[in-house]
Amino acid sequence: MSISKKEFALEGNLRRMAELYGKQNIGFMTLTFPDGVFCHREASRRFHSMAVNYLTERFGPYIAVREKTKKGVWHYHLAIVCHFNVQRHGVFYRKDYKKGGKPSYGFRTTNWPLVNLWKELRKRLPHYGFGRAELLPIRKGHEVFAGYLSKYISKHYENTHGAKKGQGIRLVFYAKRLVRAVSPYFSFHSRYMTKLRRQVKYIASNFGCSNESELRDLWGPKWAFLVFTKAAYMLEMSEIVFFNEQSDLIRQMTSQKHIELSSDGNLFNIYTGEVVF
Repeated sequence: MSISKKEFALEGNLRRMAELYGKQNIGFMTLTFPDGVFCHREASRRFHSMAVNYLTERFGPYIAVREKTKKGVWHYHLAIVCHFNVQRHGVFYRKDYKKGGKPSYGFRTTNWPLVNLWKELRKRLPHYGFGRAELLPIRKGHEVFAGYLSKYISKHYENTHGAKKGQGIRLVFYAKRLVRAVSPYFSFHSRYMTKLRRQVKYIASNFGCSNESELRDLWGPKWAFLVFTKAAYMLEMSEIVFFNEQSDLIRQMTSQKHIELSSDGNLFNIYTGEVVF
């Protein structure tokens, strides 16, 4: 699953959350570990324990994104629904510019509900292995905030320099009570994807398949990977178009004049008759 799909789904679900519960009732929470947790399994264990025993009882639905910093330490960012108007009990104001520094933000007035919640977080979170935590209102519109939170996904891959060791680790967590509006399992609409689906239909018709169940029975549970890979290969061969710098093998084979595409979707050697792909 690509990063852009994860970010798109996260932004759509955050917008849906703001529409259902109101932006004024959503807080932005940041959770850190006092002992600097480097293992993602340990970070998941602590967060799951805290979410089951505390978040589900004290707060509403949430969306959590975890990020690995440049130092290799994990921490969490949450958009969480509170049971009161967070913005009404915390008013932001902008302080004067410091000499040679950035403008800082603070609270002009902070009433008792938010103050009591901060005290409660400082008391309860250490029981689950968390350290410093803050919960603040959303300063800007929910659409801007949705884009801001989704950027932590790409920031994680930038901090890990795209290392394969970090692949396969779940970065986004949704509360079970949250009704999701967007799923990350989709394909962006484009001219190339339209041609690719037509090629998939052509391959399926050659094998006598008319639906997904027949394709699954023929090629097994990984039929989508096999068929779409085959279709992309055929599309590149027929149109001689290379998307995103294809592998050296594809470029080498398409440059060979004795390799041709048969009507049944196979690449074969015209001299030996051997099926290459």
